[in-house]
Amino acid sequence: MRLSNLGKQDFWAGVVISERGEILTTSEGLWNAPVLDVQLPDGTQGQACLIGGDDRIGLALLEPAIEAPFNHGYLSSSSDRVAIGDDLSLFQYSQFTGRLDERTVQVHDYTPANGGHGYMRVDVAEGTAGEGAVLMNEHDELQGIRMPTLWLLRHQFGNPGESWAIDTTDVANTALPLLRSGRMHIEPPWSGGIDWSPSYVPIILIGEITVDGAPAPVGSIVHARVIEEGLPDYWTSDAIYEPGVLITDVRPPSNSSVGATVEFWMDCRRSPTTVTLEGPLPNIVRDLDIAF
Repeated sequence: MRLSNLGKQDFWAGVVISERGEILTTSEGLWNAPVLDVQLPDGTQGQACLIGGDDRIGLALLEPAIEAPFNHGYLSSSSDRVAIGDDLSLFQYSQFTGRLDERTVQVHDYTPANGGHGYMRVDVAEGTAGEGAVLMNEHDELQGIRMPTLWLLRHQFGNPGESWAIDTTDVANTALPLLRSGRMHIEPPWSGGIDWSPSYVPIILIGEITVDGAPAPVGSIVHARVIEEGLPDYWTSDAIYEPGVLITDVRPPSNSSVGATVEFWMDCRRSPTTVTLEGPLPNIVRDLDIAF
């Protein structure tokens, strides 16, 4: 399965692990994004919602908003734990062509880590495999997921140029229950020394919000996505505290975000209403009419 941030060219792999279509993938780079673009191997496209993510482990769990039958993989059992010298099948999406590629790789090293997880080093040269590439054993069971280069740098894991994958043998008993519970430990975007943070100029958005023609109920979660060319998207989330009334605080990626666009999302649905930020940045935008 191919995943990408909404409307972006960068993409990585994920694997369906249950009949209801749960997707296990890497968490690096998600930050607060609650929705991703998804493409199934048969070409079916849609979105998937983030259920839980933990950058300390490096995994995230998503639920697709697609009406389709899902062919799912199975997590390998402890009796099939990977060993140094094992050959595994690696499935990846090339960053250059976007096509699914399969190749055989060998496990060269193994390192246990906190939380009951282990990480294996495989012989894939950096840049030749899409992030989140899936590793399967000879029984077609999920054995590992390749970690992104930025995750390795952030955690000072391995040496430059090496490729490491998390051993998914224990994931069913460790990470999955936490991710399914909605656990979130997602760190801000990290760009290898480039300081990036959203603007400190807050913008208050106020307006009416409806779902299928009725006022949005109390407790509904609304996500705002701020898009500015050349910078990472910035997401913020707020709950509805009064039926049909939205009050949310967004911070654009920079203080000079003239032309930046704000989208609104709820339950993997995007509202046709958008806001274009114009300079000088206003403190309050009123009278919005946001419909889902």
